[in-house]
Amino acid sequence: MRLRNDCTISHAPRTPESPASARSRERTDGRLEEPRLNSYAALRKLVLLEQHNVGLCKQLLALLVKRQAWQEAAKVAEAAFYIALDDPKVHEVYALVLSKLGDNAKAEFERESAKVANAGDEAKGKQGDADDGE
Repeated sequence: MRLRNDCTISHAPRTPESPASARSRERTDGRLEEPRLNSYAALRKLVLLEQHNVGLCKQLLALLVKRQAWQEAAKVAEAAFYIALDDPKVHEVYALVLSKLGDNAKAEFERESAKVANAGDEAKGKQGDADDGE
């Protein structure tokens, strides 16, 4: 069913997208341009709505790194960094972004922070194993 301009309902079936129009949306490398942009915009809006969801921040960050949008990735990485201070993956990606932006001193600090966060995760795991044995 589709609405017409005069607000009456038409029961004409929707015609599926033709293969030619689908191919016209493809880029030369085979990826579809339009859905990728829509998913990026939707993910960006969702991150703004769910500001404390580190998983969504990581997804957006991965997409920005893939697109090499370093300035925006730095902003998202900083936000994710404050949400999940002890997440080594956030530190690693933030270090990558900083190095791409030319801030090598901060990037090295973030790499070291990732190692510390990894060591903390391993220590928590060993402590949990010891607690289970008692």
